[in-house]
Formats: sequence, structure tokens, C-alpha cells
Amino acid sequence: MAILLTLLLAACCYGEFLRIEFEVREMDCDRCVRSLTSKFKRTKGVKDARLDPQNNSAVIELLPGNVVKFERIRDDIKGAGFTPKGAKVVVQGKPVTSAGKWRMLITGTGQEYAISVTENLVTDFIARDNQPVTVEGVINPPPDPKTEMVIELKQVR
Repeated sequence: MAILLTLLLAACCYGEFLRIEFEVREMDCDRCVRSLTSKFKRTKGVKDARLDPQNNSAVIELLPGNVVKFERIRDDIKGAGFTPKGAKVVVQGKPVTSAGKWRMLITGTGQEYAISVTENLVTDFIARDNQPVTVEGVINPPPDPKTEMVIELKQVR
């Protein structure tokens, strides 16, 4: 019975960020890097966090079933005094249409992201209409926080 309940809960909450790799500027304070790495590792849902000042990168690996929001990771980086730029992401969710536009629903957090799909990926993406899908993409946070973020899809798995 417990196993069945676990499977049902996992099915209804499908959707989460699995990996976020930010390009990070101004990461030149070793103490700050260690502090932020430690903070990420203490965050519920984070499997691993690696910040590399040499390559200007922050790689956050997340556990299945997490409810960590992209914005939380971005804001933690900003709060440490660094400047997060674009991010490569691996995310699970569901393709849905809203007002005639395709979106990615991250059911674990209840968030929707606009998507940008190239011609060669659009068929793979829309074929999964309202079905779970894992995608790789890029999010370039807009300068205006009121502007919606867009996931530029690079691969549909």
C-alpha cells in the first residue's frame, strides 16, 4: 500500500529542475564560493553543488522529486554578490498550450515557462502534449524581473 501511494504521489508531482548550470561572473572570493557551495548543499532537494571560479560556472545537481525553483538558485547566487548570467538546464515537465502558445509546466513547483522551440524540435515537443517530458535548454534571465523567462529548448528526450 505504501509503495502504491508513493508512486501515485510521484506521478501527480512530476516535474522539476534536475540540473542547472549557471555562468557566473565576479566569482573571485574563495570564502564566498565556499559559503555559497555549502549553502546549496544544505538546500533540501540539492544533490550536489560545484562552483568553479576558473570557469565562471555553478553546477547544481538536484534530486528527483525536488521542488527547488530556478529563481531560488539564481537569487542565492545574486545574494552572495555574484552575477548569474545564462543557465543550461535539464528539466522535467509537461508541454501545455496556453493562449495558443506552447509552455513548459513544472508541476512540482506549479510554475510555467514560455518556451522557444526550433523547427526540428517542435514535433518532438508537441507530440508529448500534456505528457511528462525531459528537456535540455537554456534560460537567459531577462534584465527586467517582470519579463517572463523563456526556456530555449535544445533537446527533447
